Amino acid sequence: HAMSVPSFAFSSSQKGRWARRALYSTTAAIGIPLLASLGYAEHNRRTTPQDEIGQSHTFRSIWYQSLTSAAMSYFGRRARSEHESSCLSAASDNEALLLSLLDRCRDTAYGLDHGFSSIQSREAFRDSHPLTDHGHYRPYIDRVVRNGEENVMFPERPRMIGKTSGTSGTVKLVPVAPLQRKVFFA
Repeated sequence: HAMSVPSFAFSSSQKGRWARRALYSTTAAIGIPLLASLGYAEHNRRTTPQDEIGQSHTFRSIWYQSLTSAAMSYFGRRARSEHESSCLSAASDNEALLLSLLDRCRDTAYGLDHGFSSIQSREAFRDSHPLTDHGHYRPYIDRVVRNGEENVMFPERPRMIGKTSGTSGTVKLVPVAPLQRKVFFA
């Protein structure tokens, strides 16, 4: 059964007032910024030296450029603010990501061999895990590539086996975890 609104909920005069308020609010929401942007464009037209305004510029093109410039300035300030605030917590965010990845991989062959379950901080990771190169991972990669083994370097099957470009000597194989794209592009 559809619910009906009781007839006493809104009188016709209340509906009329509501409609007028909606119309006035919409007009103000569109009209005020429009007038402000037109004023800004006119200000730019009057204050910009004539030799800096191209012959093909019209009031409309100046208005469009003013709106575009104002929008890009707003979005630029917003992006900069978000970037600066994320930089304030970069170290703790990175440590949280490291610890979550170590926790996720603690029961893999590599995680068990390197004691991931006992690592509780980035300092502990740095102290207990060696600096590595591709050769360090080769036995684990071979288990994945040659034997098709799972739960070796990460808990699931590799999304793919990537190849390096070989700029450091030879082409190397690299298993790519399904989570890698999410972490990389987050």
